[in-house]
Amino acid sequence: MSTKFTFQDRILSISSPVSIDVVFDYIIYQAVLKDDMIIVVLLNSDTYRNIQNVYGVDSNGNIVWQIEQPRSKTAFVNLYFTKSNHLVAGNCAAFEYHLDARTGKVLHIEVSK
Repeated sequence: MSTKFTFQDRILSISSPVSIDVVFDYIIYQAVLKDDMIIVVLLNSDTYRNIQNVYGVDSNGNIVWQIEQPRSKTAFVNLYFTKSNHLVAGNCAAFEYHLDARTGKVLHIEVSK
């Protein structure tokens, strides 16, 4: 059974198997589902503070991981999937962090073109 979720403002609402709300300190900008993990990017008004703004949340509402400190010292602004379905988090400095969705581990980093 696939995890279903919605988000509004700072609240991630998960409905699998029961309804759970996860409240973050900042507004949720984007959320995607990958390998039964909800990957969340928080909106950051200051791209040089709170730069570890990507989280992995399981279907029980547990925050399982937070992205490691980015090398470029700027916040993340988007998530997307490559053609081969790999999860990527992009930051303000044009770096693309390829992630393991289950652990948050950075698999490798590329500079976007």
